[in-house]
Amino acid sequence: MRRIDTIHLTWSFYGSRKVALELRKEGNLINLKRVQRLMRLMGLESLAPKPDTSKPAPEHPVYPYLSRNRAISRPNQVWAADISVPQISGVKDEGRSLAVGLQEQIANHRKRLGSKALVVSVAEKVP
Repeated sequence: MRRIDTIHLTWSFYGSRKVALELRKEGNLINLKRVQRLMRLMGLESLAPKPDTSKPAPEHPVYPYLSRNRAISRPNQVWAADISVPQISGVKDEGRSLAVGLQEQIANHRKRLGSKALVVSVAEKVP
């Protein structure tokens, strides 16, 4: 139990499986169920994320998708922001930065639309 405690203090994100592996590496003949029982008895628990940690909090609002039944037929009818583009500063593509290439694509898109607006995908927040 003392050795399990020192392993848990050193690597607090280790669960019972990794603790059992560490003990076996040291030459201790110990099985997983015994490590689980001793950790439960000692009140030790891994600090690693548990299941269902990506579920949204119930108090957070869910925004409706406002463009569901709307026919988008002209520029400036729908405005949105696309935040799915990863950070691209410092990355080179054919000798130029990707940020410059992205600016050129936006400019070309604006020319095709004939307006100053850039219509980008509208994201829907779902429960």
